[in-house]
Amino acid sequence: MLHRFFDKDKKINNIVVQIRKYFGFLFEHDFRIIDKFYDNTNFGNWIVLLRSEKLFLQFVQDRGDLSIIIGPHFGFHQLRDTDNLINVEILIDYIKKKDFDISPRVPSKSIIEQFIRLSSLLLADYDEVIAFFDSEKFMEEKETIGKLFREKFNSRYPNISKYRISK
Repeated sequence: MLHRFFDKDKKINNIVVQIRKYFGFLFEHDFRIIDKFYDNTNFGNWIVLLRSEKLFLQFVQDRGDLSIIIGPHFGFHQLRDTDNLINVEILIDYIKKKDFDISPRVPSKSIIEQFIRLSSLLLADYDEVIAFFDSEKFMEEKETIGKLFREKFNSRYPNISKYRISK
């Protein structure tokens, strides 16, 4: 049992090393790791939480697919609090073209390739993302983003009526 604990700790620490390597620019902008979780029982899923004075970031690996969830620094109070959080890829698309795609993408088989792709995306548009949250645009446009997401979801999955997103 003790071996499992240390193995879990070693795995999450290796993940933190990779985040620091590929997202070093975040730490240069005063981000700090505020929590980390690793689940040995469910595909090795993990979550690493970062926060700065301006933003909150949630790095999530679920079944081998890496995503980054982002929100204002004040938008996160507990792990299940998602009202002010949005996928970074959706947010950047919305900032650039006031639209986004919810189609499932085929994830890279390599977590390193996913780190590289997402770090390049966030680094390229970091200033725009900060400006979006600094200017309170996110809080003003949160409903618009949510409405657009619900429309896209209900259109893409019309036969999932019992799961229709209506909020």
